[in-house]
Amino acid sequence: MNGAINIRQCASLEEAVVVWSALRANGFESSISNFEHAWMDWLKIPAFGGVFVTIPYAQFDDAEDCLTDLEAIARRTPVDENLTADHYLSRQDRWRI
Repeated sequence: MNGAINIRQCASLEEAVVVWSALRANGFESSISNFEHAWMDWLKIPAFGGVFVTIPYAQFDDAEDCLTDLEAIARRTPVDENLTADHYLSRQDRWRI
């Protein structure tokens, strides 16, 4: 079977771009189906049912395994327990200088 299949349905364009770039970085030919609509009028994303990341049908199983592995790695990434809330609150925005 030829064609493309949706591998992820994302709630925002930003989320779709992260999934798209992770797939591209791992050698898959992914694309974002309604990128232009989501970019120009992001309020209509819920009406479209989200933003869809598509992949060629032949690469679906490998890409699904890749995303599953990446999500597992992200869950196992340790959090630096030495950082306190003050570390994050002391951040200074450069545009305010």
